[in-house]
Amino acid sequence: MTKWCDTNYHYIVPEFTKDQEFKLSSSKIFDEYEEAKKTDIETRPVLIGPITYLSMGKMEDDSDPIALLPKLLPVYDEILIRLSIAGVKWVQIDEPYLAMDLTEAQKGAYLLAYSAIKSVAENMGIIVTTYFEGLRENIELACALPVDALHIDLRRAPDQLDDVLKAFPEEKILSLGVVDGRNIWKNDLGTSLAI
Repeated sequence: MTKWCDTNYHYIVPEFTKDQEFKLSSSKIFDEYEEAKKTDIETRPVLIGPITYLSMGKMEDDSDPIALLPKLLPVYDEILIRLSIAGVKWVQIDEPYLAMDLTEAQKGAYLLAYSAIKSVAENMGIIVTTYFEGLRENIELACALPVDALHIDLRRAPDQLDDVLKAFPEEKILSLGVVDGRNIWKNDLGTSLAI
């Protein structure tokens, strides 16, 4: 187990092999969406992004887990198709790894993955979220992803806003994280509104 980004929460590190096969093994995301829908609550299902998932895992032979992306993407396709059929309007895909130092392979994988994801999710909005850090040298990459919306963390990296705005396409939605979700105290609404 290791810490999730810079939190005190831990996750079990995925361990991959070169001949790794991926498959959907749970219906939880679909069941919970349907349960909420029955009570007239429209939810936004959340997935961990494919690049973050692979990058936070490790290969048994120390090779690059990003090479497994073509085997992983069909599972995302299956999930997104089922969510679309269920009537989901928006899906949130968390990619905290966008705030890390990326290799050229990871940068290329982001563009490949989200082109594939958006082609399957034509009837749904896709929002990619980043958190716990600013995008730094990945601003242009994040803004260029073929998705409908991007969420950035302005609590941890308020200085990134001007640079993101310069690179951000007008046709997309920009979501700004201005509330510190890890703070136990009441949010300072004045500070959030000023941002």
